[in-house]
Amino acid sequence: MIAIVGGSIAAYTVYKTIKSYDRSVEVKVFSKENTQPYGKMLLPYMLTGNVENNMFYEIPEEDLVLNTEITRLDKTSKTIMDNRGNRYTYEKLVIATGADASKEIFEGDANDRVFTVRYLKDIEKIIEHIKTAKFRHVIVYGGGLVSLEMSNALSMAGFKITVVISSNRILSQILNKKASELLGKHLTDNYKIEIVKGERIEAVEKSNNGTVVKLSGGKSIECDFVVVGKGVKPNIGFVRGELNVKKGIVVNDKLEATEGIYAIGDVAEVDDVVLNEKSLHAIWPCAVEQAQIAAKNALGMDIKVKPEFTRNILPVFGMNIFTGGVSKLDEYDTILEDYTDGYSRIMIKDGYLDGFVFFGTVKNYGAYTFIARNRVKIEGAERKLLYGWIDPRRLI
Repeated sequence: MIAIVGGSIAAYTVYKTIKSYDRSVEVKVFSKENTQPYGKMLLPYMLTGNVENNMFYEIPEEDLVLNTEITRLDKTSKTIMDNRGNRYTYEKLVIATGADASKEIFEGDANDRVFTVRYLKDIEKIIEHIKTAKFRHVIVYGGGLVSLEMSNALSMAGFKITVVISSNRILSQILNKKASELLGKHLTDNYKIEIVKGERIEAVEKSNNGTVVKLSGGKSIECDFVVVGKGVKPNIGFVRGELNVKKGIVVNDKLEATEGIYAIGDVAEVDDVVLNEKSLHAIWPCAVEQAQIAAKNALGMDIKVKPEFTRNILPVFGMNIFTGGVSKLDEYDTILEDYTDGYSRIMIKDGYLDGFVFFGTVKNYGAYTFIARNRVKIEGAERKLLYGWIDPRRLI
């Protein structure tokens, strides 16, 4: 049996790829949730529209083991154990367990009004609280990608948003200081959004009408509920002691953690083409590509994955934010910027594109990723690249 552990797009893609090559192979997908695999990136959009028809990926019931959290791996005996003590023997194992949201427990009696966003059940709880919201005001704790997506969705649903961040800027993991300032100004100038920097939530308490959030600086804010988006951690606890684990599961260029065991998506540390080291690449395109390669290798093929290139596309608040590589650095070998249409920034070293930031309309997402990931020399074409007037085929 080929065992797949996980319940999102990566697990589904592994399953479908295997079955597309050989329908006779026994495959089991183990998910700790109670539903078919689904695209977690669509969760915030459930607040403002009907996306359920595009979320779910159907796997035959006989191949899907639901409500089953895998809690232990024994690579010597080739077995996995679930949370009820059941053991399953595998021939090949693909780990696609994704990541869990970091959740904090605050002082006070209102932690049941604090939500993370990682699973379908999280959004379902938020939707229930939206129905009874009195203040139409939400505190979003954290300034990362999920926080911005949820802020956008809740803003569209008619809520005032207060974004509380402990750092000095929003999207600090992917934006340089200038880009973050421009984004912050766009949000506060055009939407009912307040950004509170350099503060932590210390307590969340119930009041007669709603929820009171107390900040480290002494300020109290009354709202309906709190959404926490302060990063994620790969779900790799069950493999510790069995596989090479750092931030994620370290894999080779065939996505093997060890013989017969593959790790993909949010949990896999693969080579980064710019950083020249193993790194996590928790984005949809990487998960899908890695899933296809791991599936083929589990079937006995010999497919290698190319070093990855980190990038993010975030369509929020009437603009597209597109970043890649070493985008958050304020200093680099060569930096070109332009403010003509939003904000454009590219970062170059030794003739190669190592990073970029774009706000507004991006003409060709794929071109920038292709040029950076394939280490295409761009000498003489820097300005064209900055303005989006580039055809990567002419650089090869």
